[in-house]
Amino acid sequence: MPQFDNRKGLQEEQRILEKMLRESIMCRKARRDEAYRCSYERIHRFFLRNEVYGKDYLYRPCSVFFYSAIKRMTSRRAKVLEVGCGDGWLSIFLAQAGRSATGIDVSDTAVAVAKRHSKLMKGWDLEFIRMSAVQMDLPSNAFDVVVSQQVIEHLHPYDFETHLREVHRVLKRHGYYLIFAPNRYCMSPQEDQHGLHLKFYTYSEIGQICSRLGFSSRAMILPMTLLSKCLLVPIEVKATLENTLFRKMPKPLSRLFLNLCVVAFKI
Repeated sequence: MPQFDNRKGLQEEQRILEKMLRESIMCRKARRDEAYRCSYERIHRFFLRNEVYGKDYLYRPCSVFFYSAIKRMTSRRAKVLEVGCGDGWLSIFLAQAGRSATGIDVSDTAVAVAKRHSKLMKGWDLEFIRMSAVQMDLPSNAFDVVVSQQVIEHLHPYDFETHLREVHRVLKRHGYYLIFAPNRYCMSPQEDQHGLHLKFYTYSEIGQICSRLGFSSRAMILPMTLLSKCLLVPIEVKATLENTLFRKMPKPLSRLFLNLCVVAFKI
């Protein structure tokens, strides 16, 4: 998420939104989609009102490394779907690199900001759509790659499998889902109770769920931003390492190796 100067005001606003979201998602299924939309609409309006969205975000070093790594994992002219696109910079970067990019977000404000950021990008194969990560109004077998960064931990645990089924449906045969998210083993108790973070996962949990839903999962053995090429291993290997070696490391170092970097292939 973006960095903020007005942290005190952000924390108070965020506290209110977290409480609202946590209460809303405890309701029955018919109301949870609306809870996502209303809560994240409030958040993105707050971002917009406080000028959080920066025009230079695409060019920050951390973004360049991450986006370049995503580019290396997608072929030119690949059809890429970004779930939870926020202000749109990753999709814009991929479109600039010759990919056909579609970004979806549950917030109308986020989509409007993404479109504003992309309005000068004429001729690129790029679109932004207001859409839920749980109910995707998109054709089946349409995308070569789906990507999400720090999205799955914001979904209700009951909705995560529904989300994965939707991703599986929209992916082409042999397509894959790139998942980037915090690892539960890296989070402190305070972070684990953060209202907007509804559930964190481990490599072991992600591997089991994906396998059950028709994916063959691999994990990046090292952080992809440190490598010119991404070295993939069976997710069971990373699950074993997270339960032995990595959990014993100091937290800053363990986060470097344990944050979820998963490639789930549709089978």
